[in-house]
Amino acid sequence: MDSTTDESEDEIKPNHQKEEEEEVATPEVSSEQITEIKRTLKTDFDKYNIFTVILEKDKGFDDSSVGLILTAAITQSESYITIQRVIIGSIADKSDKLQKGDRIFFVQGESTSHLTASEAREIIKQPAPRVHLIVGRYAKAIVVGSDANSREAVPTFTDDPATLKYSPDSIKVVLRKSDLGCGIAMDGGFASRYGNRPIVVKKIFSVGEAARDGRLKLGDQISAINGISMEGKTQLDAWKILKSCPEGNVEFVVYKRID
Repeated sequence: MDSTTDESEDEIKPNHQKEEEEEVATPEVSSEQITEIKRTLKTDFDKYNIFTVILEKDKGFDDSSVGLILTAAITQSESYITIQRVIIGSIADKSDKLQKGDRIFFVQGESTSHLTASEAREIIKQPAPRVHLIVGRYAKAIVVGSDANSREAVPTFTDDPATLKYSPDSIKVVLRKSDLGCGIAMDGGFASRYGNRPIVVKKIFSVGEAARDGRLKLGDQISAINGISMEGKTQLDAWKILKSCPEGNVEFVVYKRID
């Protein structure tokens, strides 16, 4: 939800300045929204920290998801929406503000009290440059970093690819992409922490397609995704290319790591 300015200010502000203000502005929770949250939580209200989160979508992907898997938690007295999972490497994960178990009270200004998890997900995916959430976290919840065990404990490749040996011949690996992706995280690329390096497999998630397929291993080089070369691409470029692939088969050209 963008803050408003009067018309005279719009006329004299440079465009780039307005864009910067939009990116950093975080709307406060209104008194009406607090009242509704209190009505929902009742005597548990004081046990929750209520905060707002703005997730900026990538330019050109205004109708995309932000990497949140939502679920409806049902008790004898109520039904509410919580975060079941934050997909590692996603926009939500990179914000480092959300975690499993957080309750979503408002999405894009709309109360979730009457929404299903599927309906809330569709609102998030509607074309918009950013997603505005009002979130509640149980006060005793432990805030963890983006790679902590409570998000997902998986082995991580951290070596410099330049120190490893790779097969001289490439292979093609076709994975079926779902709404959760292909089950991998990537690293390396142009201007990585080690310098200019190839794109490599950083993580393979146990519940993903790559783990079920079994051909990709940590540290394997990815030289192309669906025919697009990774040469000269950053890790973020590679992530965006994979993200832009529609659900269905995705072809990876891979150089296998030799142990």
